[in-house]
Amino acid sequence: MRKSLVFLYLVLLNFAPNFSQSLLPVYSENPEWLVRSRRDVAGGTEEDFSRYYLNDPVADTCDNVWQVVWETRSDVPGDRMIGYYTERDEKVFYRRTLDCEEEERLLYDFSAEIGDTVSILEEHPYWGDIVIPYEVVDKGISCYGGIERRFLKVRFEIGEVTDFGYDWYLTDWVEGIGDIIHPFKWAECVTFNDNICHQQIRLQCLQIDADIRYSSGEIDACH
Repeated sequence: MRKSLVFLYLVLLNFAPNFSQSLLPVYSENPEWLVRSRRDVAGGTEEDFSRYYLNDPVADTCDNVWQVVWETRSDVPGDRMIGYYTERDEKVFYRRTLDCEEEERLLYDFSAEIGDTVSILEEHPYWGDIVIPYEVVDKGISCYGGIERRFLKVRFEIGEVTDFGYDWYLTDWVEGIGDIIHPFKWAECVTFNDNICHQQIRLQCLQIDADIRYSSGEIDACH
């Protein structure tokens, strides 16, 4: 009986969800996110792609270790550094610079429960700096890249439907991946209201050391 219980414990341990992973990838994992932007143009649609990757992290700055995010775009030559992120207490914070006088901003809160509101200060392309109330409408576990990962389904609405700048948003925050619309919203014009950004944004793929952790499911999403 004792041996059976030990065997059952080992089986359950082997298939238990892995919650020791980081909330977002770190530099040592060599992550690369591919984000597609699609715009309607005369005669059809036009697409551009942005790739986001990490460089050597910065330690002992503003009391944290910061992952350094770089971007390269298909429509703009060269690479540019767009900011930094760190995690603590089930949350991810970001900053554009390492000037510690500037306040860091919340990016994700994986401690939230269904029905909670996560207030995030964002630079909205129409409303400017505004605290956006993300409502958690679902929470669970799903398999991404062969690993069980936590996800939060979040949404928001800002403005009135009759406002030109009315905007709404619905996405998943996935542990180890980020927002499946755009993991670094501060770097791009991201809205569901086409009157504002005139483009549709979507995370196509996340590769970790060339292994696919997330794919949008579209053909050749990772290329």
